[in-house]
Amino acid sequence: MKTINIYSLIILSLVSFGLNEAMGQWTANGSHIYNSNTGNVGIGNDSPTTLLHVKKLMTEPNITVQNLGGSGGATYVMLDNASGANWKFKATSIGGFKIRDHANLMDVVVIEPNSTPNAFYISTSNNVGVGTSSPELTALLDLSSTTDGFLVPRVTQAELIGIVGPANGLIVFCTTDEKFYVYLATSYVWKEILYGPGTITPN
Repeated sequence: MKTINIYSLIILSLVSFGLNEAMGQWTANGSHIYNSNTGNVGIGNDSPTTLLHVKKLMTEPNITVQNLGGSGGATYVMLDNASGANWKFKATSIGGFKIRDHANLMDVVVIEPNSTPNAFYISTSNNVGVGTSSPELTALLDLSSTTDGFLVPRVTQAELIGIVGPANGLIVFCTTDEKFYVYLATSYVWKEILYGPGTITPN
């Protein structure tokens, strides 16, 4: 009986030591709790290879950031102290999504809720489609619509002249004289694109 009690005491001590060691990695700071472990954290994974490594065999595993009603939407933030980078992947308060360069207070990519299907599509052949999931293989950019057109950059003549180092073949619409111009690098000039005689009256 004494032998059994000794073994039980040894096992209980080992288990308690292990639990205390694991629990000792969690520290409180006011209302905050954090893990003081200098290694990686795994969930469903006993060999994490990154700071947080979550694994589970299921259909479409998710990690959720949910806003229960506060202002501003829900955000995943990436910070880099060395460069000062502060990027946010954000579900907006109106139901959209944006990629924000928060360090410079700029929304770089914005997708509004209920956007058109395939508003932006990249194929396996690196063809980009807007409004289509099957961009033409011979087109680097395929814009597909029956209700909208293609709008080139609009500049004044002063702004046109002020473009620094224009690329050969660059096309703009000049609002000063309402004409299209293409830049010819071999001649160092903007060349007017002539209009044909045909016209169409819009609705």
